[in-house]
Amino acid sequence: VTLITQQPQEHVLEAAKEFPAIAGMKIHSTQAKGRSAGSFPLLNKISNAIKYRWYKRSLRGPADSDFLLYYPVLKKVLSTGVDFKAVVLEKLATLNAISIIRRYSNAHIIYDAHNVDTHIAKLENSPYLSLISETEKGLHKTVNSIFACSPGDLNDFVSMNEGKLKGMVIPNGVHLYGQCFNEA
Repeated sequence: VTLITQQPQEHVLEAAKEFPAIAGMKIHSTQAKGRSAGSFPLLNKISNAIKYRWYKRSLRGPADSDFLLYYPVLKKVLSTGVDFKAVVLEKLATLNAISIIRRYSNAHIIYDAHNVDTHIAKLENSPYLSLISETEKGLHKTVNSIFACSPGDLNDFVSMNEGKLKGMVIPNGVHLYGQCFNEA
């Protein structure tokens, strides 16, 4: 198992006390890369916009600073020649990594949805509602399957994707010792 995280590696390893398998994981932290505001914020902003478009090979969308932080780590991990069987993306914002993952790997991509973000965006009257809704309705075009935290959420995702999305329920925050999930 390989983990790319924005948390410092030592914080992840602290969880090995409760989850011993973590000690055997390959952990790559974007913290080692660091964020630099630089002396010229406007030049940094322009530079980041150009880098983002270069990495994504697209002129669409705003530059995502988190993507810029994890891209070098993701590319390095995917370029090692390891045949990854699955890649799990944990939040909607990380779905922008899919084009990079597909460029370097044939891995099964799973979106681990902690919530149906469209529902939350509606409740919060979010200005990003249409973008969030469009992204979630198009999951069947970008990921191979989904983990949802409840049967209701899974049903909502499958319905939003017109029955074209496979998935399964894995409750958040629940210990599932000894269970193996191969269905999704």
